[in-house]
Amino acid sequence: MRYIAPSMKRTMAWMVAAGILGFAAAQTAWAVPRIVCDATTHDFGEAVSGSLVEHDYVVRNDGDTSLEIVSVRASCGCTAVNASQNIVAPGQTASIHARLDLSGRTGLQMKTITVTSNDPQNPTYQLVLRGTAIRPLSANPAAVYFGEIPARDTLSRTVEIIASSPVTVSSVRLANATPGLAVEPLDAPSAAPSLSHSFRVTATPDLAPGLFHDTLVVDTDCALQPSVTVPLTGSRAAP
Repeated sequence: MRYIAPSMKRTMAWMVAAGILGFAAAQTAWAVPRIVCDATTHDFGEAVSGSLVEHDYVVRNDGDTSLEIVSVRASCGCTAVNASQNIVAPGQTASIHARLDLSGRTGLQMKTITVTSNDPQNPTYQLVLRGTAIRPLSANPAAVYFGEIPARDTLSRTVEIIASSPVTVSSVRLANATPGLAVEPLDAPSAAPSLSHSFRVTATPDLAPGLFHDTLVVDTDCALQPSVTVPLTGSRAAP
């Protein structure tokens, strides 16, 4: 049997231990989280201006150790709530909810949600929410102000409803049915859809003195925006 000096044995033992520790350290270094989303972009298509668009993104940890979601931030006009969970185990998922208010918006919309995590390869991960805000129906003018109407006078205003594609009007009414206010169509009677429908709103002598507020409501067969409303305000002078 070959003789091995004690000092050599110690050296060999140290080398084996160092190798094991080095391998373990390498294994630890290789164990990293990895954030993945199979659909980083959500296209909501067309939505009516003034509506609320919401979407849940599903992110997954394809790494070997826990993924920590540090923060979720949205670009201007878009709101992103926190992830459903901040720590995501390997192979598990979390959802990130995004909300976009389309009030006052028209045309192409594109917003980003930035997810900050401990993924060393993608510390900032971007999600995209995009689509088009449309106004199938609009009113010209958008609101009607009669001003102060002299006592017993009659005053009329015209409102035009404009459609992006031909629509049929099913009804027109005053929401509050204010006595002394009347509405009538200006177009010739027709069942055919049209891009434009006009109405006359009249303050008759029967309108009581003082301030008045009402809303013209025009109902149509437009699936995306069934109705359009026009505020009506003014005042009648006392006799």
